[in-house]
Amino acid sequence: MEGRPSERRLSIMRDVLTSLLGMLGLTLEPWMAPAIALCVMVVMLPFILRNMSTSRARRVLGRARFLHGEDRRAMEQQALNLAGARPMGLVAVAEEALKQNRRGLAAQAVDRLQATGKQRIHLRRLRAAVDPTPLPHSAFEAAALIDRLREQGLGDEAERRRMAARRRWPRDEAFQERT
Repeated sequence: MEGRPSERRLSIMRDVLTSLLGMLGLTLEPWMAPAIALCVMVVMLPFILRNMSTSRARRVLGRARFLHGEDRRAMEQQALNLAGARPMGLVAVAEEALKQNRRGLAAQAVDRLQATGKQRIHLRRLRAAVDPTPLPHSAFEAAALIDRLREQGLGDEAERRRMAARRRWPRDEAFQERT
């Protein structure tokens, strides 16, 4: 067996496949290998295209890092559009945005990811990375935090926390009345 290592590996794989098919009583004609490879490529094409689109979105974010203002926002929007509504594409955009310390873009990607209703493990991790403040453990704790924020004059943050708490505890009547 001479040749480059990649040729040897292909030769070994062909020999193994031929022997496995021989055990089943099938023979592999010379024209069948390219036909099988072509069929596999056709089946895998949608996955390959999806992966290419996600890679393109990452590259766009990498280029946007060097821009400012409206140009940067346009590139960020282009990256989000490349990810589309595909959960793993949105996860990739959010992770890349967090690496570049662009929490606003990461939050947009996480919001879109949440709208898909998929990838909940990634969603929890990314949600915590975008907003690192710990969540309250009970509706009572959330109400106390909201009151404290209002006393400090942080009405917008208090309202954001109130809406999040209402989504988290929709049936807690004491919380609904207190806030």
